[in-house]
Amino acid sequence: MRKNKWSDIRIMEWSVEVFPGLRCEKQIKKLEEELCEAEAEYGKNRERWLEEMADVSIVATVLEYRFRSKIGAMIGRYIECLPEKNLIFEARDKKMDVNIMRKWSNNNGVYRHV
Repeated sequence: MRKNKWSDIRIMEWSVEVFPGLRCEKQIKKLEEELCEAEAEYGKNRERWLEEMADVSIVATVLEYRFRSKIGAMIGRYIECLPEKNLIFEARDKKMDVNIMRKWSNNNGVYRHV
């Protein structure tokens, strides 16, 4: 069992607080965006890839725990099987520490940090 600073439930609770109007379909689009960013770094820049996979993990966690999405659940299980999983979860903790300090804006249901 993982022991990370930012548990899946804590990430879901943070998303409810910070993104009250978030919709599942917008989160699925965000997941695709983050997967594309991770894919672009794969095999090129390991540190950037780990950071992008941390973003994938955050988005997938919100999908799974907030919206009960099987897509989010399966991406989460996939990450758990990767040999780099511990590094990804460490990067996720660091990213969440940054995310809680950010200001966020909502533009037509799409949340971005400003």
